[in-house]
Amino acid sequence: LVIFFLLLGAGQPVVWAGIKDQGPDFTQIDGYVQAEMQRAAIPGLAYAVVQRNQVIHMQAFGVADPSGRPVTAQTPFVIGSIGKTFTALAITQLEAAGKLDMDAPVRRYIPWFRTADSLDTSPDPAGQITLRHLLGHTSGFSHDDGNKTIFFDERSTLEALVRKIETVHLSR
Repeated sequence: LVIFFLLLGAGQPVVWAGIKDQGPDFTQIDGYVQAEMQRAAIPGLAYAVVQRNQVIHMQAFGVADPSGRPVTAQTPFVIGSIGKTFTALAITQLEAAGKLDMDAPVRRYIPWFRTADSLDTSPDPAGQITLRHLLGHTSGFSHDDGNKTIFFDERSTLEALVRKIETVHLSR
C-alpha cells in the first residue's frame, strides 16, 4: 500500500470503505485510483493491496501502450527511476547492518570501477567516489552523461553497464 501512495504521489489519504465481516470494500479505493489517474494523466497502472503477506485486492486500469492494449495485473512495467529508491533503501539497510560503509570509496566494493578520467589525472578522481556520492548525485557525473543511450541497453548485464562508465569523463 505504501508503494501505491508513492507511485501516485497522493497528497490526500485514501478514505477506506467500511470494513465488513467479509473484508473491506475496495470500490472507493478503485474510484480514488481512477480519479488520480485522470488528474495526473496516467495512461495505465496496476496495483495490489497486500495484508499479512497475502494479496487481498488487485486491480488494473487504463492502457499499457499506444496500441490501446489494456493493463492487467500481469502487465510488466519498466521500473525506471523508482529503482533508485529501492537501491538507496537496500544500501542504507546494509550500512545499518554493518555490511558496508557509504563513505568508503566505491572501489572497495567494485575494484575495477573507473571513469575516463582514471588514466588522465592523479589522484584518480574515480577512486575518490563513494557510495554516498552516488546516492546523493554528488559524484561528478553529469545529468547528460547519465542519459547517454549506452546506458539503456536492456540486453547488457549490470556489470557491463557499470563498466561503460569507463567512457565517461566527470564534469566536476
